[in-house]
Amino acid sequence: MGRLIAALLIWLLPLSAAAQQVWTPGSYDNGDFFFGTATLPDFSVALSCGERSPMRPDWRGPQDMHATVTAPGVIQMRFSKQVLGPPRDELGTETRDVKILAGGVTYQLPPVGFNYFDDAWTVPLSAADPFFAALGQANGFQVDSLLGRVNIPTTGLHSAWIQLIAFCESKFRDIGLGWAPSPPGAAGQAPQPPAGSLAAPPAPQPANDAMVEVAYTHVAQVCGRQPVTLGPGHLLIGNIDGDGRNDVVIWWDAIDCGPPLSRPVCGASQCLVETFLTAAWTGTPEPFYAASAAIVRGSNGLDLLQTTGRLAVCNDPAAPPDCTFYHGWFNGSFQRLN
Repeated sequence: MGRLIAALLIWLLPLSAAAQQVWTPGSYDNGDFFFGTATLPDFSVALSCGERSPMRPDWRGPQDMHATVTAPGVIQMRFSKQVLGPPRDELGTETRDVKILAGGVTYQLPPVGFNYFDDAWTVPLSAADPFFAALGQANGFQVDSLLGRVNIPTTGLHSAWIQLIAFCESKFRDIGLGWAPSPPGAAGQAPQPPAGSLAAPPAPQPANDAMVEVAYTHVAQVCGRQPVTLGPGHLLIGNIDGDGRNDVVIWWDAIDCGPPLSRPVCGASQCLVETFLTAAWTGTPEPFYAASAAIVRGSNGLDLLQTTGRLAVCNDPAAPPDCTFYHGWFNGSFQRLN
């Protein structure tokens, strides 16, 4: 997945930059989504913005699951595994130990998450944060983490930043969202965390919980009249299909239907997962079995269903090495993505 982003960035860069560690701006609009970036040739660190293309007023989510979608006024900062290392089992897919040392000042970043689709670490930050201006003025900076310190050059960063922001502002205005960077949080100087303000997912809009009612009615039908115990995580809610309405996933492992059969749709090691997507609702949820289920944020701004498997599922040659599967909205339908 990271190779796709890398290939795109290579296409955006002039050939003369390949042999130099110079920050270079780039932009792209394929009629589905737009993408602006400022990056080094080795993709060790990159800054980017993205959203739907102005050429698609009817857009309900990118056809490309690898599209980078950011909120207005937000820049995504991306670190390669060469800078922060691979995800570590003891930390999961989020690390809170990343600091930036620039111009004699230490900046504590908000939690940085690993995105398996980009094969890189990313964190959203307010474009108004003075942290970015400090990077552009510094003679190089260092990324400090559990992996150690990595030196990053800043040659060309100031100019690339100006061009990136001009592109982002123009494109966000063209789609009617505006740019207006949000004020940074407790920005900058250590030990005051964080540098930049974390971009929160969009809040659910009112009257978007119709699928919640449908899902609870379905649970009652499956369990029958006996008392039902609903444990944590029994309903997973997110915007999976990109239409702005809440989609629902029932995780039956967290539901106890009571006697005589407390878990009617669970086996010895896996339980039923059922999806209720507003953009693809036919009256029947889509079922499959998994050992665990969770909602995670994808690189294109939409939510994904993350599941794990066991036994024969993990032994299948087509299964990912860690037996973690991602399911999401792609080309107008809900499907497994890896």
